Amino acid sequence: MNRTWHVRFAYDTVRGNPFTGFESGLRQGSPDFSLEVDQDLQLDHRNCRIDVIGANAVQFTVLGEDFLLRVAGFDERDVKVEVLELHSDTDADEDVT
Repeated sequence: MNRTWHVRFAYDTVRGNPFTGFESGLRQGSPDFSLEVDQDLQLDHRNCRIDVIGANAVQFTVLGEDFLLRVAGFDERDVKVEVLELHSDTDADEDVT
């Protein structure tokens, strides 16, 4: 069975939730980055199907044991990553940060 994952990215913050901060910047029209339009960000993948589903989110389905998903091109700030496994009812199974 192929497993599907939802991954979100945000620059880390000193205070507060970095993902909430990212969403606030997006609503104001000034996000830190956008996977949808930022040409400095590169997505590399192997043995998985990937869909960019937002300015800071991708969803991917593993198609083989030896899979790779790499996102590169962020600036020098620390990046927070949230990984959730999706099930058919879209419940979250795992959160890795």
